[in-house]
Amino acid sequence: MRRYLSARTFPLLFVLMLVSSFSVDAATWRTDLGLSASTIYSDNVDLTSVDKQGGWSARITPRIGLTGEGRRLKLDFFYTPSFLYRFYDGGENRWTNNLSTSLWSELYKDFFFIEARADARRDFINPLGATGDDVNETDNTTQTVTTSISPYIQTRLSSYADVRVGYTYSRVWFDENRLSGSDGHRADFSLTSGQRFQVIDWTVTGDFQRVEYSRGDHSVFAKFLTRVGYRVSNHWRINGYLGYDDNNFLTLADAANEPESDGTAYGLGATWNPSPRTNLDFAYGHRFFGDNFYFDFRHQARRSVFTASLSHEPYNARNELLNRDTFQRVDAFGNPISYPSGEEVLIDPDTPALTTEDYVRRQLNVGYVLQNKRGSAGLSGYYTVREYFDEREDIDTYGLTGSVSHALGNRIRSSTSLSWRRWELENEDGRDTEWLLNLGLTRPLSRRTNVSLNYLYRDRSSDDPINKYTENRISLSLSSSW
Repeated sequence: MRRYLSARTFPLLFVLMLVSSFSVDAATWRTDLGLSASTIYSDNVDLTSVDKQGGWSARITPRIGLTGEGRRLKLDFFYTPSFLYRFYDGGENRWTNNLSTSLWSELYKDFFFIEARADARRDFINPLGATGDDVNETDNTTQTVTTSISPYIQTRLSSYADVRVGYTYSRVWFDENRLSGSDGHRADFSLTSGQRFQVIDWTVTGDFQRVEYSRGDHSVFAKFLTRVGYRVSNHWRINGYLGYDDNNFLTLADAANEPESDGTAYGLGATWNPSPRTNLDFAYGHRFFGDNFYFDFRHQARRSVFTASLSHEPYNARNELLNRDTFQRVDAFGNPISYPSGEEVLIDPDTPALTTEDYVRRQLNVGYVLQNKRGSAGLSGYYTVREYFDEREDIDTYGLTGSVSHALGNRIRSSTSLSWRRWELENEDGRDTEWLLNLGLTRPLSRRTNVSLNYLYRDRSSDDPINKYTENRISLSLSSSW
C-alpha cells in the first residue's frame, strides 16, 4: 500500500493545487518540457571492496515544469521521473521520482491564505552506510515523498500589530517497509508589532507540533517565545528573548532515563545592518539542551556572496526531510530559479539516519560564490552534530566542496567539483571519510539541445572494512527542451 501511495499521490496533489489555483485568480503561466537520455558505466556498481562488479546502464528522464503567478496566487511545479535500465546480469532496474512543487494562494483578500508543498527524491537510509545514488545497488537509499498543506489567517490590527494563526498537516513516507512513515499536525500563532512601533519592536509566537508514526509511536514539540528589540541606531538593534520549551521526545532510552526536554529559554543578542547588502544577526542564551549560541551572516557584493550561519534546534529525521527542497529554488544571489536544468539529482550527504528518534541538531554552514562573465567558482562547508539521547547514536558529519564552472570558448563549458566528507560516531570507534571528484564538459548542439560528458571518482575509507571502496564512473548524456 505504501508503494502505491508514493507512486501516485503527488501527481494527484498537483492536480488539486492546479484546480484551486485556477479557481482563485487568473495568472500568467509558463511551461518547460524536456527529455534527457544518458548511458553510464560504473566499475563498482555495488560499492564494495571485494568482488567488484562493473556494468553499463541507461537512464531516461523526461521533465515537466510549470509556473504560474498572479495577484493572488503563485505556483511552482517541477517533476522529473527517471527510469534506469541495467544491461548487466542480475541488475535491478529502478524508477526514481524527483518532484518539487509549491503553491501559495490568497483565498480571501488580506485574511485567509493557503500554502502547500510536495517533494520527492531519493535519500540515504543510514548515513554511515554506503553512499552513492540510483546507479549504485547498495540497498541504502529509499524513495522519499513529503507533503504539507497549511491554511492560515493573517490580518493587521490597524497600525498596532499583525496577527497570524495557522495549522499545518504534513506527511512523510517511504517505499521501504522497514522505515516508518509519519503524519504531523502543527498549530502556530504569532503577534508582531506594527508600524506604530519604530524604536521598540516585539513578537510573541507559539508553536505546537505532534508527530504520529505508522508503528504507533509519537513525539511532541512545543515552544512559546517572546522577543523584544530596541533600535540603538540606523545600523544596530539589540534583541532579547524569553520563552519556554515543553517537549515529549521519542528516544530509544527506557522510561527511567527519559531525557530532559523542557525548560525556560532566554537569550540576548543584536542585529547589525551597516548596508542593504550586509546583515548579521546573533544571540547567546540558554535552552533545555544547554548553551545556545546563534548567528546568521550574509554579505553580498556585485559579483560575490558570502554566508555563514550557526543554529541549535530540536529535530527529527522527518522534519529535516520536510524542510529540504529536491531542486534548488534560488541561486546564491537570491534570484529565483524557474526551471532546474534537468541534470541528475544528487543525494544530500548531510542526511540524518531515517529513524523515529528525536535529537538536537547543531549545525554550522558557510558558503562563498564568485561569478564573472565566463563562469563561477564556489566553496561551501558544513559541520553538523546530531545529539541523540541514546548517546551511542550521536553522529558528527563534516563536509567541504569546491566547484568551478568555466566557458572554454564559445561552445564548450567545463565544470569541476571536489568534495571531502566525514562521518563519525562520537562515542564509538567509527569514522568514514569520502573524497568525490566530478569533471564535466557540455557542448550545445542547437539552441535547445546539448550533449554532456562526465567523469566521477569516489574513494571512501572506513574503520569498517565493509565500507571501504572506490568507484570510477563515466556517462554521456543528451538533453533537449521545447
